[in-house]
Amino acid sequence: MNSTLSFGEYLVFLKDSIRNLSEYWQKIGHNHPHIKDINVGLHHADPFILYRASIAASLLLEDQLIYH
Repeated sequence: MNSTLSFGEYLVFLKDSIRNLSEYWQKIGHNHPHIKDINVGLHHADPFILYRASIAASLLLEDQLIYH
């Protein structure tokens, strides 16, 4: 990941990544308990909720267990 991205660009990356991950989990017939909440938070108008959702999304994407 390029360290010169703005927070807005990083949010676009997170939103796309969480959307793709959500579609993947739906295709394999499973439901991850946090993906829906994180996705809602990433699209929330409240900046505090948006910020916390971005942290949760980053931590979720870092977890190797979600890809198996």
